[in-house]
Amino acid sequence: MGQETGSTVDEPGAREAIDNFPECTLTRLHLVDSVLSEVIHDYLISRHLTPAQIHKYAYVPDDPRFHGRVALLSPVTKAWTARAFLPGIKPPYLNPSGSKKPWFTRESDRYVVVEGVFDAMAVERGGYAAAALLGSSLSGSNIDWFRDSFCMLLLDRRTSEKLWYLYETLSPIARVQARFFESIFPEYKDLGEVPTHHLGRLKALWTIPKRRTKT
Repeated sequence: MGQETGSTVDEPGAREAIDNFPECTLTRLHLVDSVLSEVIHDYLISRHLTPAQIHKYAYVPDDPRFHGRVALLSPVTKAWTARAFLPGIKPPYLNPSGSKKPWFTRESDRYVVVEGVFDAMAVERGGYAAAALLGSSLSGSNIDWFRDSFCMLLLDRRTSEKLWYLYETLSPIARVQARFFESIFPEYKDLGEVPTHHLGRLKALWTIPKRRTKT
């Protein structure tokens, strides 16, 4: 892979190892071949990511098994997902089979908990920290990522059983509220499609309870 002028793969965070693929590393998008980088960049812009989000999260896997995919890596948990950016590649997403860690945009004491990574990035554009489940249900030590935080669960009605499971799972260790995506954004099919100027609805409909004080 080539490098852009002025950038090197020795810069901090330029390459990352990924769970369950010890022989594979991820290289930051802005360090790879310019033609490939432009194709992936255009795809991510079409998914409403900002240039800052692309720089922060987008990597290219150094592994032929992920041909035609861009890796989106959480800087907090190192959880990742590989999204197809070329047409005809199935399945659209590949998630690490053994890792059930949630995908966080950043560390915080308040999270909007969503299903997918593009949903999480939409939440970030709306001004909140987000955690994406990447298709899994929280269990074991992964629940501790949310300990003593405030969580708003924001999933669609098709996953209502999962929403209430998460509500019951997180309630003993965190303050939790739950909303159906459709009740806030009825004109959209997917949170990742919501334009930034409509994401302010999260603030209007999300009442954050005051932090409990110790006595």
